[in-house]
Amino acid sequence: MRTKSPDLHHRLGTACRMSWPPATPTHPSTERDQDMTDHPTPSSATSHTASEDLVTQACVHIDAAVRQVEAAADADVFSPLLGLAGLLSLIRGGLDPSTRSAVDPNDPFLPMDHVDRALSLLDAVPPSAGPADLLVWSLRLQDLRDALMAAVMAQR
Repeated sequence: MRTKSPDLHHRLGTACRMSWPPATPTHPSTERDQDMTDHPTPSSATSHTASEDLVTQACVHIDAAVRQVEAAADADVFSPLLGLAGLLSLIRGGLDPSTRSAVDPNDPFLPMDHVDRALSLLDAVPPSAGPADLLVWSLRLQDLRDALMAAVMAQR
């Protein structure tokens, strides 16, 4: 059972209102306070650029893996490697559609090495600084890594 409060100020619409406008601050603002709020901190801008670089580097490694997996399929349209290359390309496009790697005939890495490097680079990106769906693409890449490993082992 609800009871009414004996205090008149607790009734709806009769509470004490605060005076408007609010009281002025007790200390005057200084030029230093204004400088601190007008400019972004350099560390936040630097970390955002660094995380973009990590995502770009990861995309370059994914694209290099795509090229190598496509080459390993040897133009066989029924090769499961072509499907994996397409999925890798989809992940790279989801992370950064504008990044492509240059063809390097002397590339010392295998496709698995490129995928592992991309995963480690994506793990280094802070979630707040990377793309909104970074975790989703990282998990997809991890799943695809396992499938790529199985396909490479089956091909040998």
